[in-house]
Amino acid sequence: MFTTQQLFLLVPIALFLHCLEEWFLDFPSWARRRFGPITTRRFYFLSHIPIFLVVIYLSVAGARAGNGGTYILLATAAQLALAMNGVFHLLASLLFREYSPGLVTSVIFYFPLSWVLCDQVFADGLLNFGHFLCATGIAAITTVLVVSSLTWRKVI
Repeated sequence: MFTTQQLFLLVPIALFLHCLEEWFLDFPSWARRRFGPITTRRFYFLSHIPIFLVVIYLSVAGARAGNGGTYILLATAAQLALAMNGVFHLLASLLFREYSPGLVTSVIFYFPLSWVLCDQVFADGLLNFGHFLCATGIAAITTVLVVSSLTWRKVI
């Protein structure tokens, strides 16, 4: 259906749609109520600029990488980090028993895209299981750092 290259290029689009959901359904206010005062709309906007730039760079680099290598691993890690962010939204919605802005696009875009992308990179022989575990570790560390920023009391 989609090539690996096309799937990598869908990642920044999924991120953009996710951020639109979070922005228009006021994730910053929701996060302030649940985690602390740092997540203003300004903080949200400014903190997502480097996220967008990194995801776009890694996705394009992954799409152009050809037969594997570091950029395939890092581009896969970027998508896995987005899926882990989706798990955050799902767990937060369950824990707080209310909708976490970002949940819908996580379920509609992040989860299926992650599944199909990982299946495709394995089918194409671009990553082996060890590489996948490495990408998963990178994604997990990245997700913990990003989600933990919701609890900061001030910008460092």
